[in-house]
Amino acid sequence: MENTTLSEIMVTNLITVNPLKTMDKVEKVFNENNIHHLPVVNEKNELLGLISKTDYCQLLDSFTFLNKEVEEKKNKRLLSTLTARDVMTKQLAKLKPSDTISIALGFFRENRFHAIPIVDDNNKLVGIVSTLDLINHAYKGMVA
Repeated sequence: MENTTLSEIMVTNLITVNPLKTMDKVEKVFNENNIHHLPVVNEKNELLGLISKTDYCQLLDSFTFLNKEVEEKKNKRLLSTLTARDVMTKQLAKLKPSDTISIALGFFRENRFHAIPIVDDNNKLVGIVSTLDLINHAYKGMVA
């Protein structure tokens, strides 16, 4: 299993966002899709950053204090002014499709990431691998 390449297990039908999309649009993407990591790419599909659902939720929590209804209105206004570029994590670990699961495991253990974007030699996003993908691969074929 540890010699399995990431191309064999990575998710390739990705939902992405442009860096100029406002965070209210990002909110909609998270609310309408069962995803936890949203890659930010330019028009050439080059990876620029990543927004995790945890990052998004922490952003909301940091602007909500006492009066939930009033603060939610403030959040809506703020989300319409912040862009994906403002919020995304820019310093990312990236792997190649030809890298192995054992390399990904090392990255996950060392850095406590939950997802790693997979890019080609031109930094174009081709997939993403999450810790859940590794668990699913390790236990595929087993019945709960």
